[in-house]
Amino acid sequence: MLLSRCRHLGLSIDEHRVELVGVSSAHAHMAPPPAAEPNEVLLRVAIRTRDRQSARRFGHEIAPLIMSGLPGACGAPGLAGRPDPAPIINFWPALVPRDAVTPRASLRG
Repeated sequence: MLLSRCRHLGLSIDEHRVELVGVSSAHAHMAPPPAAEPNEVLLRVAIRTRDRQSARRFGHEIAPLIMSGLPGACGAPGLAGRPDPAPIINFWPALVPRDAVTPRASLRG
């Protein structure tokens, strides 16, 4: 519903990720489906966009979902209001050929 609304509003979203913390956040599609519907989960939604205004508007669109949830279940201590959009620093794992490195171990002490 949220992503559909964002599309309707014309927000520029390059990628998105929706996780149900407590069901699929750690292993995503690799985890087996739950045996029963969970009693409660925490919804986590993230977007990637090159457009700062789209990121800012996404924050406005998700705010009602946050405000209607469990008190204290979201946000960070000391955070007041909506956070400003911020750049993402990605983790990029890479394989390096074995012959390109020289393993070395040392003990300090």
